[in-house]
Amino acid sequence: VLIGALLGGLYYQFRYKSLKQRLANAQADHQSKVALNKKLEGDIPRFAALKTQMTKLRRVIDENQKALPTEAELPAFFDLLNRKVTESGVEVNSSTRLKEEPVEEFVKVPVAIEMTGTFMQIKKFFASLMPKKKHAGDEVATDENVEEKERLVSIENLSLTDPVVKNHEIVMTAKFTMVTYRQAEPT
Repeated sequence: VLIGALLGGLYYQFRYKSLKQRLANAQADHQSKVALNKKLEGDIPRFAALKTQMTKLRRVIDENQKALPTEAELPAFFDLLNRKVTESGVEVNSSTRLKEEPVEEFVKVPVAIEMTGTFMQIKKFFASLMPKKKHAGDEVATDENVEEKERLVSIENLSLTDPVVKNHEIVMTAKFTMVTYRQAEPT
């Protein structure tokens, strides 16, 4: 009996205690993995929602990029302005591209312009530069309500001078600096 108790004590001390400790460690490890699995399962729907939101945000970023042309896109921008000049009926006497200036992460591209036309033609030209507002019933061209952005243009130092009567209309000269912005090229 004494030898049996001694062998039982040795077994308990060296075998059973270590097995019991390993079992407790394995159960704790299992519980932590179950908790991690539940957390990751909860992240799956959030990931899907964030993925769709990322798609929408990428579309918005792409549309915003259109508002700020790169150096290569500037000629197309000036072609667009020429089309607006033609549509409004004004006549451009001169246009001079001035020195570009860096402004934070962008580059300011000024152009000195002198044009002639009636007050209404000049007004129509400036109105064509304004972004179009979306109305409640308008169909949006891109899905997910992403607005299509137009180029950013501002007018500085506007002066209307030299009113002259031509063909029973008052024609005047508008001198101003048209400013657009472009993205700074990465160095």
